[in-house]
Amino acid sequence: MLTKNNSTIFNSNTRSWDKTDFFIINEIELPDEGLKLKKVTEIIINEGQTFYLDYEANSQIVVIVLYGKIITDSLPYEIPSDQMIILNPTQKDRLKIKNGFQDECADIIIFEIDNQNNESFICLEDLNIKKKNELIPLSGSLNFPAFIGLYDGRKKQKYELKQENKSIFGIVINGACEFQDRLMETRDAILLYDLDTLEFEALSENLLIIFLEV
Repeated sequence: MLTKNNSTIFNSNTRSWDKTDFFIINEIELPDEGLKLKKVTEIIINEGQTFYLDYEANSQIVVIVLYGKIITDSLPYEIPSDQMIILNPTQKDRLKIKNGFQDECADIIIFEIDNQNNESFICLEDLNIKKKNELIPLSGSLNFPAFIGLYDGRKKQKYELKQENKSIFGIVINGACEFQDRLMETRDAILLYDLDTLEFEALSENLLIIFLEV
């Protein structure tokens, strides 16, 4: 983790992974109480194995399948890599996430967000990237602006922040880019403060990036 000029960089090469017999896990915790986003977790679940996510009451949980497919105890069907789960729990509980493959690992990323909305729900949504080189809202069910984008090399993007706290969390799923003049590569993440406008440029083909106003 590197703090620089109103930003904190979470470099993929320096973040530690914890390994068990069932999965390997990497966690980014955001202790700033003023932020809605509290934790980002990537888990690679071994063949046929299970991960249990313990979550707090009054939270919002976003589970995105990056590779493979998963089965949960909240929905009665398999969830492949072009879908995501959104939970809005009002009670503290546990989510069972099982790798749906017996011969391959599954890779997922989980965003845990503070949410004081008392409405409880769970939904399954398609992760549709219909066009390249533009920002696509991650979901209409989230209580904050969040986007995903797939970009060709040298394409640029500008984004005007919508919320008052002016903070962005971004993570590169694949590829390389300059994100607000910071070089970021696959699985690098960054927290930026005091922004009005975000700018980034793809430095590789098929840059896949997710960012949230937090």
